[in-house]
Amino acid sequence: AETKNRDTLEKFGRGTPDDWIERNVYARYSVAGIAIMMIVDFALFGFIGITIWAVQMLWIPFFAAGVINGIGHYWGYRTFQPEDASTNIVPWGVLIGGEELHNNHHAFATSAKLSNKWYELDIGWMYIRVLEMLGLAKVNRVAPVPRFTAPRLIPNLQTLQAVITHRYDVLAKYDQTLRRAERMRLADVLSKSRALHTVYSMRRELMALWERSTASKAELVSRLQDWCRRAEASGVRPLVEFSRRLRSYT
Repeated sequence: AETKNRDTLEKFGRGTPDDWIERNVYARYSVAGIAIMMIVDFALFGFIGITIWAVQMLWIPFFAAGVINGIGHYWGYRTFQPEDASTNIVPWGVLIGGEELHNNHHAFATSAKLSNKWYELDIGWMYIRVLEMLGLAKVNRVAPVPRFTAPRLIPNLQTLQAVITHRYDVLAKYDQTLRRAERMRLADVLSKSRALHTVYSMRRELMALWERSTASKAELVSRLQDWCRRAEASGVRPLVEFSRRLRSYT
């Protein structure tokens, strides 16, 4: 019924072709592909083909709704730290076209490639690359990859832009700093308590760099410079090392 609603089609169909094949084949015969697949399954496998067809029909709805929206926000590992509970279920996105790498997808929602680490596999990206090589697809964007230069003496606008662009990667690295700070062996409990308080409070200040939309670029650069100065003057070794790494983001 909703396919007859022009507003819905324009809202959710933006960027997809409205050409002859769309109007005369897909729209007019919307169940033809499903019916043809059932006939092909039956022709190839007999009555068991109906079962195969039923599994094919349920595969994406079941995995998308049940597995991705359920398990993909509960169990797995997190490469990035977006403001949600998304997880990568397994490193190999084969069963659901790469959506198993759901944390990567939430961190960079517009990326055509869902794999990020060298050991991750996104089978959907393989299909996209094949189509691209055949001239049948064009990749608009993929997740940005952080690069590092020699640490800048003074963080500048380029540093700020890199930190904001890679904010989920920055937070993931900062959480590693938190864990290292928690494992520190200091002379007394009070010193460790102060160090941890510093690390936790400066995490909130770092996040404010990309959360304050009203501040000018110059103000944000100044805050980043001040943040790095205070981090390196804190005497908390993991925080000092993180700040120096932050200066090299590009």
